[in-house]
Amino acid sequence: FTALTSNVTIALQNLPTTEGVEYNFEFIVEQGTTAYLITALTIEGTPVTLLKSSASGGNPAGTPSTTESFSLRVIRANSAWTSLIRKTTYFANYTGA
Repeated sequence: FTALTSNVTIALQNLPTTEGVEYNFEFIVEQGTTAYLITALTIEGTPVTLLKSSASGGNPAGTPSTTESFSLRVIRANSAWTSLIRKTTYFANYTGA
């Protein structure tokens, strides 16, 4: 995604509902001077809670003027969907180890 103007809802359609299967998605966001997040998920129009990693701080803020990767894992179990999301921030001109 580039040039976002608001937070994003991911809407997934036509996912097979096979029990015990997981799907992995990676969304790359080129953040502008205002950063936005993936804040919601729907599957077949039904809201699914996004469980965030502790590495993301529970309710992570976006980082302006960076590239951010949102890793989304969607799992089908017990006739329900579970979703896990993790955000990683990448900085230009990084000189660390």
